Amino acid sequence: MKATFYTNRDNYYTLSCTLNGSTFSLTAATDIELKHHKGSIKRSATPAVFEADGGNVRLNLGEAGLDAGTYPTHIIIYTTAWPNGMVWGKADLTVVAV
Repeated sequence: MKATFYTNRDNYYTLSCTLNGSTFSLTAATDIELKHHKGSIKRSATPAVFEADGGNVRLNLGEAGLDAGTYPTHIIIYTTAWPNGMVWGKADLTVVAV
């Protein structure tokens, strides 16, 4: 997946989460993390970046305070069953300063 975000703008990207071909309910998620080479962004620390409901999570990295650039990112979902987190996938997220 590739997505582009703009600093200080309301652009967002919505991800659908499935597990074994079925929609995964993010209501079970205790946290969501975007781990990249410069650090990570967690929903628990920066809730303005994440909006999760049902099987979708809406990301708005324009609110994350990241410098412009491309961030190869692992998407990690935490639940009580996965307290160490499950790597859901990888994405190239680009932040553009406007």
